[in-house]
Amino acid sequence: MSNKSQLHYYEDGDILVVVQDTIFRLHKNILSLSSKVFADMFSCVNQSSTTHSDSDKPIPSVSLTDSSASKFSDLVSFLYPQKFFPVTWSNVSEFLVLADKYEIESVFDASKNFLEEKFQENPSLTFVLADKFRFPELYKESSKLIFDIFPAFQATSLFRELTPATSLALMNRYFSYVTAIGSLKDFEERLIYESDRQGHIRLVRQGFLDNLANVQVHPILPPSEFYRKLYTGSAKNFIEQHLPKEFIIHCGTFESLKHKDKNGDHYLFIEMDI
Repeated sequence: MSNKSQLHYYEDGDILVVVQDTIFRLHKNILSLSSKVFADMFSCVNQSSTTHSDSDKPIPSVSLTDSSASKFSDLVSFLYPQKFFPVTWSNVSEFLVLADKYEIESVFDASKNFLEEKFQENPSLTFVLADKFRFPELYKESSKLIFDIFPAFQATSLFRELTPATSLALMNRYFSYVTAIGSLKDFEERLIYESDRQGHIRLVRQGFLDNLANVQVHPILPPSEFYRKLYTGSAKNFIEQHLPKEFIIHCGTFESLKHKDKNGDHYLFIEMDI
């Protein structure tokens, strides 16, 4: 037996939308203005022969089988003009799914804007959604934070939601990072050669060795912490002046967040293939 929605059953509504065991009595014009899919759907609906206890007038009805009643209720709350219903971490995933399916631009854009503003609070979910819905900038920015928690992230169910291409790109980049830490001796030799040529060998070498002792530790440091501890002091100044390309070749490219965090950290990242 179906029950009326306690929140969205309007007496002047002209369309019934049945989701699971809940009946929503809504206004076609509001939904149609928000979504071309809804507009097309309603244009094909025949008048229902079913009458309801509160009305003798038959009302056309459609059933949605691929959403939960609670999530659809949230979507309607967002769309109706007299209501304020914010995007949150608890609804952003479903909002994007429904907005994508029913082509609701306002909900899709609001959900994307929410992620852009809040992604540092939940980089794991943001990265998965950026991968699924093809948000290149969010993909890159959230990947910076993902690498700092990669071993833990890899063990979560969210990791298994990534596309194969993205999960492989993450693993390859992290493996290269771990390998680079283990082979920093090779970079040290290049640094010693260049610093000797520039007449700074003692100062630079000792500074680099001091930094090296702080990064070749177990467990593996998060990339931002690795960069902060290795790329500092006299060694940092010398590398920036004489070996910037060699550092990138060996350790990879590090960037700060586009909207810099308060620590000014630098991170590994991957970018979406477009």
